[in-house]
Amino acid sequence: MPRTFDPSASLGHWAARLSWAARGAMERRLRPLGVTPPMMAALLAVDAGMDRATQVAAHMGVDAAAVTRLLDRLSDAGLIGRCAAPGDRRGRSLSLSAKARALLPALARTADGLDRELAAQLGPGESARLLATLKKLSAAADRL
Repeated sequence: MPRTFDPSASLGHWAARLSWAARGAMERRLRPLGVTPPMMAALLAVDAGMDRATQVAAHMGVDAAAVTRLLDRLSDAGLIGRCAAPGDRRGRSLSLSAKARALLPALARTADGLDRELAAQLGPGESARLLATLKKLSAAADRL
C-alpha cells in the first residue's frame, strides 16, 4: 500500500497552523480596536512610507484587487485618505488620517505583545533562529 501524506510531519502544515493560530489570537486582540489583522498590516505599511496600493499589496503578499477592497474599507472607516498622485493621472497616493495615527500606538502594542508572548514559549536564541528560518522558507516558497 502506498504511503499517504502525513500533515503532522509537514513544514507547510505547521507553518499554516501557526499562521492560523496567531491570526486568530491577533483578531481577538484587535477586535476592541475595530481593526482586523489585514487592516492593521495595511495601516502599518502606509505608516512605513508605502503610499501606493501596489506597494501595500506587494508588502502584504496579496493581489492588488484584494488590497483595493481593503483600502476601500479603511477609507470608509476614516483611517486613510487617497488623493491624486503627483505626475500620475491614474495613481492614488495613500495617507493616514489623524484617527489612524492615534490608533497606531495601540496597534504596535498589540502586535508587540502577541509577539513577546509567542517568543516567551521558546528558549534562549530559539526566537532569532526561528525568525531567520521562517524568512528563508518564505523566500523559498515565493520562488516555487
